[in-house]
Amino acid sequence: ILSPGNQRRCACDGGLSFRRAGRREGEIQYLFVSPDYRRRGIGTALLGLVADWFNEQSAQRICVAVADDSPPEARPFYEHAGASPLRKFWYSWEDIGHLQAGRAPS
Repeated sequence: ILSPGNQRRCACDGGLSFRRAGRREGEIQYLFVSPDYRRRGIGTALLGLVADWFNEQSAQRICVAVADDSPPEARPFYEHAGASPLRKFWYSWEDIGHLQAGRAPS
C-alpha cells in the first residue's frame, strides 16, 4: 500500500508521499487527510505506517514541511506526535521509533 516517492490516494480523500533523504534520514513530503475525515485517527495511522517503513530502512531522523498554506491543524498534529520545530517550515523527529504503527500517540 505504501510506496516511497509516490503519492497515494486513500478512501479518506487524502494522500501521502515520503522518501528516504539520506543514509539515516527521511522526509514526509505530503500527508493530507480530507477535512471530513480528520480527527478519526487516520493521519496518526498513516504516520505510524510511514514510521514503520522508515524504521525498516534504518532511517531515524525524519523531517516534514509545514508551509504557510498548510491546514491550521498541521503544526499541532505533528507536535502532538512528538515532532519539534527545526526551521521556519520544517518539523523533525530525531527518533521515529515511538511513531511506529500501534505506538503512535492518539
